[in-house]
Amino acid sequence: MINTGVFDGIKPDEAEKMFVCCDTKKKSFAPNETIMEYSTDFKKIGIMLKGSAELVSIDYDGRLSMLQNFATGEVFGEMFALPTYEHAFFVKADTKCEVMFIDYANLLKRCSNACEHHSRLVNNLFHMSAVTARNTAVHLSILSQRSIRNKLTEYFHYIYR
Repeated sequence: MINTGVFDGIKPDEAEKMFVCCDTKKKSFAPNETIMEYSTDFKKIGIMLKGSAELVSIDYDGRLSMLQNFATGEVFGEMFALPTYEHAFFVKADTKCEVMFIDYANLLKRCSNACEHHSRLVNNLFHMSAVTARNTAVHLSILSQRSIRNKLTEYFHYIYR
């Protein structure tokens, strides 16, 4: 198992139990293969176990935009996206990848054993979601400045803090 924020505080033997409890699925992907398409309903999250991928958007004119890179240990899925209905979003493998999928419903329901590691996983995911939201807010704050000078000033101010 990899060392990543999503598994912080969860011992390897607990992780194996949690994988059964959460009904996780591991799948391998070849370069340029679509790993996940985002939809309007929350279905699953993915944890990048090996490799790298990117979040791509297609607008209504068919233009592709790369929005984010995912490396080993990072989490992606609908709960980490800001959906807009004018764009289609999908995660595409850059390299050979191995991804663990967890159904969103299995994260929210309490298992019959009331596992501590299950609660720890949910807590870690919410923390990662909060960090992602904060980083997005900083990014938008910088980009919303009217001039390049103001954008740079805002960026340097952020780095200084």
